[in-house]
Amino acid sequence: MNRILIVLALGSVSAWGQASPTDTQRAQSIAKTSRVISDELKAHGDWDKWFDSVAPCRKELAEAAAAAEATAKAKPGFVTGDFAILPTKTSPPLYVPTFTLHYLTAPGPIDQWVNSRPSLPVVVEFSRWLKAQGIDLIFVPAPKVLEVYPERFLGSAPPDRIVVPQMRRLLLDLLNAGVEVVDLLPDFLAEPQKNGELLYIPADTHWSNRAQQISARLIAERLMRYPFVRKALSEPAVYTATDVALPFPGSFADHLNEQQRALNTQLSKIPVTIVKGRDGKPYTDTENAPVVVIGDSYTHYFNVSVKPGSGLDALIAKSINQPVWNISVGAARTEPLKEFIRSPELVKTHKVVVWVITYDLLVLSDRWDKLPFPAAR
Repeated sequence: MNRILIVLALGSVSAWGQASPTDTQRAQSIAKTSRVISDELKAHGDWDKWFDSVAPCRKELAEAAAAAEATAKAKPGFVTGDFAILPTKTSPPLYVPTFTLHYLTAPGPIDQWVNSRPSLPVVVEFSRWLKAQGIDLIFVPAPKVLEVYPERFLGSAPPDRIVVPQMRRLLLDLLNAGVEVVDLLPDFLAEPQKNGELLYIPADTHWSNRAQQISARLIAERLMRYPFVRKALSEPAVYTATDVALPFPGSFADHLNEQQRALNTQLSKIPVTIVKGRDGKPYTDTENAPVVVIGDSYTHYFNVSVKPGSGLDALIAKSINQPVWNISVGAARTEPLKEFIRSPELVKTHKVVVWVITYDLLVLSDRWDKLPFPAAR
């Protein structure tokens, strides 16, 4: 298991039972994020109307995915483990494996689909359990490429480019249950309208350096409320950062057809930010850091597969001027949470947990078993 984890210290409650400044700021962040999604809902009338309004997107996507899968299976040598690729209709090209599209074509009704997701009670329970230990959870669901670039894949994308209202409903339910959510989608939807780097690696299921920079900034803004972060930022800089371009074709480049592979090769240099310490060595996580990042491969992919010293952990560490720790597993659901059950000392060491997980994993039906969290200390 790759261990990558970020935890932040939770402000204490005074002896008179009053909320601490950090608790107040946390509540304000939850309320602000809730308002954004509630305003989106208001603009569409209600959840059913919003869900019905993007039915053409679901139909078009389902048909395109079915056609891509039929084409892939018709190829000589197609075997179990191969997968179909859906390309963008426009350039520069992006590609998405059809097996990641399950939640984008959810049949509804929206209430039934959202309420049947087993992840919701797990996330809520983990947040409450951490809170009882004096630890905050900052939950960071990461949208996937088709949600951020719907107009490049679909002719029926709506004007606001939000094609999965059921995910907005799910996030609002979490917020209403007291889970602090960093909602990346509005910033990600705004970013592609600017010139610059794509937010996803073209022939890969993972986000790009630029997407991680945006995410690290938004996460760091939440962490600024903690005194230990403000103290670190008042001290001399611990890290420096250098931007480079490195060849990286992507994890499923070999699954592209010949023409797609040739174009992908031409575009396969990706921007990477490398963070180094004062000793000039690439950034590494520190086990006893007060901030822990947990989750799936979106937290560690760049550091492991692209270049040491790069990726989300390194970018967050530079933003808060101190190292973080990481507990993560590729395609993880509850696996990182189980580390807190197996290793009770984690609740003594860390002060804030930042949980990063992609949308498609968040809403899968498997491996979201109810966990036996021990009694709060």
